[in-house]
Amino acid sequence: MVTLSVEIPEELYQKLTGYVLRHPRRNVNDVGTAAIALFLMQEGCSDRGVNQIYLDAIFGSDRAA
Repeated sequence: MVTLSVEIPEELYQKLTGYVLRHPRRNVNDVGTAAIALFLMQEGCSDRGVNQIYLDAIFGSDRAA
């Protein structure tokens, strides 16, 4: 696991905070991980590990395989 520190516009931060508050099973790390994995997939990354990370972030790592 790697820690990433980023600066984001205030508006994005407010929307992200609101989303996490409305969806208590989600957290900022899950949302950020899903966003980065989705970006990589949209840019042509076909690595199964990235796909799995995306699915785990969206559906939870305890989902049925």
